[in-house]
Amino acid sequence: MAIQTITLSLESGTTNLILTDNQGHSGTDITTDVSPLDIVLWKIESGSAIQEITSIYRKSGSVNVFSSIPVSLPGGDWKGIVAGLASGTEQYGVKYKVDGTEYDVDPYIRVQ
Repeated sequence: MAIQTITLSLESGTTNLILTDNQGHSGTDITTDVSPLDIVLWKIESGSAIQEITSIYRKSGSVNVFSSIPVSLPGGDWKGIVAGLASGTEQYGVKYKVDGTEYDVDPYIRVQ
């Protein structure tokens, strides 16, 4: 079991989300590699204009790799636990707010 951290920031001068994981992937559409029982943490970059993460959810029709729906933690981070028997790649959604407006992106989690 490992902790995989995904940091959320904004592309300079825009509301476009940049995701950066602890594996070196960075961009608007990344795939983070995980193993069964890994903990995935989503964090807002310090000083970012992102007000909050409002939801992290499985996209319709996608494989579910989490043991339960990711949840909000005190302080604004989010946490998900990869299921023990998980396999495949899940496309998930991240909803976030900037200046009161909600935006949505669709990165991936891949179980190795």
